[in-house]
Amino acid sequence: MKRILLVDDDMDITRLLSEVLSESYLVSTASNGVEALFLIKNTNYDLVITDFSMPVMDGVKFLKILRKENETIKVVVSSADMEDVLHENFSGLRIEKFISKPFDLVNYEETIATIFKSEASCA
Repeated sequence: MKRILLVDDDMDITRLLSEVLSESYLVSTASNGVEALFLIKNTNYDLVITDFSMPVMDGVKFLKILRKENETIKVVVSSADMEDVLHENFSGLRIEKFISKPFDLVNYEETIATIFKSEASCA
């Protein structure tokens, strides 16, 4: 079963997504980039879904450190303020998809499934 790490400081969002995605995937959660990096060192994840704006360590800083340590893990970035996301430099961070908040759960699940299907077809 595929492993997903949800990184978001909004516990309501991580709880909801964890509940929904746990039907098909093994899901862990972290509330910021520091927690996420600790979890990633101890577990092999297939996908990280991270918020853009978080306390302690934001999504961009988290992804820059993550990519130095792990070049292959798939990444999705979500944000309520996509305008800020579009102004950031994500060059070299290999983002699979950007998802705007609020999101539609059905589309969200389909996006995750598509990422894993495309991975399988490339193998």
